[in-house]
Amino acid sequence: MLLMDIGGWTVGLMRLDNGIPNASTCRSLGCIDEAKEQVRRETGLSVTDAQVERVLAGQSCSMDENARTIIQKQGRIYTEALLSVA
Repeated sequence: MLLMDIGGWTVGLMRLDNGIPNASTCRSLGCIDEAKEQVRRETGLSVTDAQVERVLAGQSCSMDENARTIIQKQGRIYTEALLSVA
């Protein structure tokens, strides 16, 4: 069984083996902070949580197209990581 704590753009995960928590399987997956860091690394730009959220939600947001592409890529990576855990 997989125990998930879903928060504001983060997910905490832990596997339960025969009903017993397995602390060695604890993981935390975050989307917004990782997306912001990737944008900073690759473009030197700083983006806000609100900008990242708007891009991930498919809403309009004026920003550099490269930054938008990076955020969308990070959103896909985050989603794939969540789906691969189960």
